[in-house]
Formats: sequence, C-alpha cells, structure tokens
Amino acid sequence: MPLFSTGSRESEAPIDAATAYCIEQVRSFDKERFLCTLFAPAETRAALAALYALDLELSRIHSRTREPLVGFMRVQWWRDAIEAIYAGRGPDHPVVSALTTAIARHNLPHDAFPPLLAARERELAGETVPDIAALIGHVQETTTPIATLALTVLACDGNTERLAVCDVSIGWALAGLLRALPADARAQTLALPQAVAQAAALTDTDPLRASARPQLRAAVSMVAATAHEHLAAARRRRAEVSKQALPVLLWATYAQGHLNDLKRAGHDPFAIRPARRAPLRMIAAAANHARGRY
Repeated sequence: MPLFSTGSRESEAPIDAATAYCIEQVRSFDKERFLCTLFAPAETRAALAALYALDLELSRIHSRTREPLVGFMRVQWWRDAIEAIYAGRGPDHPVVSALTTAIARHNLPHDAFPPLLAARERELAGETVPDIAALIGHVQETTTPIATLALTVLACDGNTERLAVCDVSIGWALAGLLRALPADARAQTLALPQAVAQAAALTDTDPLRASARPQLRAAVSMVAATAHEHLAAARRRRAEVSKQALPVLLWATYAQGHLNDLKRAGHDPFAIRPARRAPLRMIAAAANHARGRY
C-alpha cells in the first residue's frame, strides 16, 4: 500500500489531483502534522490533509498579506467558498475540492467554519495580543477548531477527546509561536503577548540584539511554561480518551520535543537547530503511538 492512501480499495487507483495537492502542501509546509496523519486510518487521511491544507491557506493570509484589505478579501473568498460547498457548488480550487469530499464523507458541521474565518479576519486587524489568556483564546478560535474537525473525521469527537485535543492544540500552537520567533524578529514583529513582553522588558526590535537575550529568554520561558501546563493537562486525560484520537493527540509529542529543545537552549530560540532533532521526534511519535501515549 502507498505511504499515503485513502483506503484499501481506493489505494489501487491514483489519489485524485485535489487530494494530492493537499497532501503535498501539508507534507512540505506542515511536516509534523503530515507525519501524525500517517498514524490515522487510511480512509481518513485525505480528509485530514484537506483540513490541514485549509489551515495553511488561512494562516498564510495574515503572514503573506501586507495590505489588510487584500487579506479581508481573501478571507471573504474562503467564506464564500465554504458556503458554496454546503450549497453543493464549490469553486474550482484543489483545497476546496478536497474539503468538499471531506465534508460530505465525514459529515463535517457547517457551524465549525464561520467562527474560524472570523478569527482569521481579526488577525488582519493588527490588534496586539494583550496577555497569554487572549493568546490562548485566539488559538481556541483558530487551531482548536481544525483539531476538533479532525476528531470528527476520526469518529472520536466525544467531550473527553475534545477537551484533551483543546489542550494539545494550545500547547502545539504556543510551541509553534516560540519556534517562529527568530523569523518574526527578522521581520521586526513580535508575536508575544504584550503583558509577557512588558514583564520581560522586551520590545519589538530587541530580539535581534544579543544584549537583549536575557529578556527574550525570560519571555519565552513564560510562554513555554503555559504550553507545558496545557500539554500536561491533556496527558492527564490519557486513560479516558479513545486511541482513535491519537493522530491528533500526537501533535503533543512534537510540541513537547520543541519545548524540550528550547529548555536545553536556555529558552533562547536563536540557539536551536531543529533539523538535527527531527528524526528523534519522529521516533518518539511512533513509540508513543504504539503505547497509546502522546
């Protein structure tokens, strides 16, 4: 059977072009979630790839758009596209096509999408995040809905699984934010909450200055501690959650690996060489899956 197939019967035929596009996007730009997807049943992987490809499309609107108006137009395009999917006439776009199939096959709820798009619109407004609570709230409006939809695809979206995945998605997103700090700093942006930056006496331009590394490490340590708390909260539910949820819960293994790297580097994100430890994280994910852990 191919590395990525859509089921025992379907694997005999080539994957359709839309699904292949989503798989390649996730494999190239969201490698760790792609690897987690490989632990899912074959018949669910195409839908998971469609969801993660949608997440990539929406997150890129903010990161790649200089003019907010253009970004708002792009979010509206996706809003109209999703409405069209549920009306049975989605536009010609590979992610839309793959998402159409996922929605139909797994009965994904319409009401999951409008709040997600509204949250992406708020990103474009350029408002600063006042504190960690607000940052977590944003994660719960952007990353968590995708994770919850993934649970629906996996047919294990009970309340316990949702609570565990909510905490995992927060830990995953916060770890990702910290990993991205060097790139953000080079773009002269600081994605840390205002209260955290102020508590560490850190400004937007400070992270690139070697003399400000103690302040940066202090700020990173605060956010990392919150990420650790949420991952630990998710793991406390391990005995209660369905093993079917592991392809989403395994995000925690990768997030924990990145947080451990930060700790070893004294919470200095500029001191990390993530590619060196990527194979170890893959092994850890496989071992955790085999043991029903995350």
